[in-house]
Amino acid sequence: MRELLWQIEEQNKREERWEVLGYVDISDEYGTVRVGEKEYPYLGSDDFLLARQKETNVVISAGSSGLRKRIAEKLQKNMYLQFPNLILSDTCICSDVQMGKGNIISMDCRISSNVSMGTTQPIKEAEQINALKDFYIMTKPNYRNYALICLGINSALRISDLLSLKWEHVYDFGRQRYKKHIMITEKKTKKKTMIAINSGATEGLELYRKSLGDTLSGKSFIFPGRWGDEGPLSRSQAFRIIKKAANELHFEEGISCHSLRKTFGYHAWKRGVHPAVLTEIYNHSSYQVTRRYLGINQDDKDNIFLKVNL
Repeated sequence: MRELLWQIEEQNKREERWEVLGYVDISDEYGTVRVGEKEYPYLGSDDFLLARQKETNVVISAGSSGLRKRIAEKLQKNMYLQFPNLILSDTCICSDVQMGKGNIISMDCRISSNVSMGTTQPIKEAEQINALKDFYIMTKPNYRNYALICLGINSALRISDLLSLKWEHVYDFGRQRYKKHIMITEKKTKKKTMIAINSGATEGLELYRKSLGDTLSGKSFIFPGRWGDEGPLSRSQAFRIIKKAANELHFEEGISCHSLRKTFGYHAWKRGVHPAVLTEIYNHSSYQVTRRYLGINQDDKDNIFLKVNL
């Protein structure tokens, strides 16, 4: 813990990025921890974080991977907690590394090609996709959240692009019908993209649109945040929406809002879509990158072990 705190201090000397509130442990055995010129208070046990009602970044620095996993599974019950990747100074990471969340990359670390770390998984079973959609229809009715899942899974858009969509992107108010394509400039790549709006997407959008009444306009965000049209749903809010459903449905670890984007590609591959098309959809440099991204490599490995049943 002290080494990590020291590295964060050194990082902040170059660029002020993190404000450390303190540390959490099973007891206050160490009391206030002093590192360099700063002191870090003991905040309490895991219960302190589980009761937190404010968005908070958490870094788990336990040495055992099994212990880290158990702590993460426990803390993920609180949707206000986020687990950012902590990438410290002077690291060198290959551009094709697939990185999920909660990773700690220490100073002077080097990560080469063809590596995956804590990556988000696609939803691979059709029954689970239906269960996820039904959660916000039957269990916790919310048409906005239902539409978010329907459009996210059927568009393969990054969550930042999905949340920035307005009704004018999908609906022609003059002709009172859905458009054939979504046309946007991707935030990350700055590339223009055109995505066909399929029936799975329009089904969710139409149920949601009808629930909104006559006050809707083309300039309204499809997925507004807490303050209505003043801004869209935040990424952390979207994360909590997906994570809440995944947790209550007892999905495996690794499901988040980014899973929606991956799920489309995974099932396209299962239905025989040509590899070159998938690589183009995801703007990847090669099909091997797309395979790792969608979890196809792991499927191939699993099939070998299931077939060789000794």
